[in-house]
Order: sequence, then C-alpha cells, then structure tokens
Amino acid sequence: MTLQPINRERLDKLATYLESLPEDYQHFEMSGYLFALDEEANEAEAHYAQHNGGVPSCGTAACAVGHGPAAGILMPECLITESPHVSGKFYVDWDDYSLLFTGEDCSNTPLWEWLFGGSWSYIDNHHRGAAARIRYVLAGREIPFGPYDLPAERHLELYKEFRK
Repeated sequence: MTLQPINRERLDKLATYLESLPEDYQHFEMSGYLFALDEEANEAEAHYAQHNGGVPSCGTAACAVGHGPAAGILMPECLITESPHVSGKFYVDWDDYSLLFTGEDCSNTPLWEWLFGGSWSYIDNHHRGAAARIRYVLAGREIPFGPYDLPAERHLELYKEFRK
C-alpha cells in the first residue's frame, strides 16, 4: 500500500478534524456516509457535500468519509448528479469520493475497509477511533487483514496508541 502525497494530506486533514470534535459528538456513524431519507434531506446532503456546510446543518449522521467535506475536502462537482428519474433528487457518490483518500481504484479493499468500512460500527463506532485508524495508516503500519476479512476486537489494540 503506497499512498500518494495528496492522499496522505487529505487523510491527515480528515484525522485532524475528527480529533477536534468533542468526545461526546453525536453526528458520527461508521455504518453509513449520510442518510438522505427524503427530498429535503437529500437536497441538504448535496448542499453539504458541495459547500462544506458542516455535519449538524444537514441533520444526518456521517462516517469518517461523510465528515470529509466538513474537514475541508470538498466533494468534486462531478460526483453530485441529479437523478434522471426524480426531479430535484440528487445522488451523492460517497464511494467515489472516498477514493480521494485512498487513491485506490475501488472501495472495499483492505485499506478502504480499515479506514472506512461500515463493520467498524460494531467494534469501534467513534470518530476518535476512525481518526486513530487513519493515523495508524499514516504511520506506515500494516493493515492486519485481507480483502474478505472484517474488523474484530483484537484490532483495537493495534491502533490504541494513536487514539487521542
């Protein structure tokens, strides 16, 4: 795994932002980027992704990737498209956005799962844990599982030194 300087910069910026949030921050959920349940929320999601509106303004929970725009890593315009089937309904491509951080060709690789996998919601569903996993990678540590493995409690010990 070789991260390019731009990926490292974005990951550092995201980790710094996540670490700056209060310990009891409530708008974080590793099982999903953002949850646009209706037209109003969908429009708010698109606005947030484009304009760095901040997580509380969109009223939804977000994982580490979903906090990227609030950290100042804006969603490229090409990843926000209007639905061809429903006027005013937007599709925000969080999967492709997440690749801005990993530089890989697809999501669901071991690196992507370590940083952003939804299975962390069962093991360490906290923004400080996500930041620590990012710091672990930036320190050059080995991802401890393969393409079809999932996070487990034994992995918590690996990155605890990076948790703020």
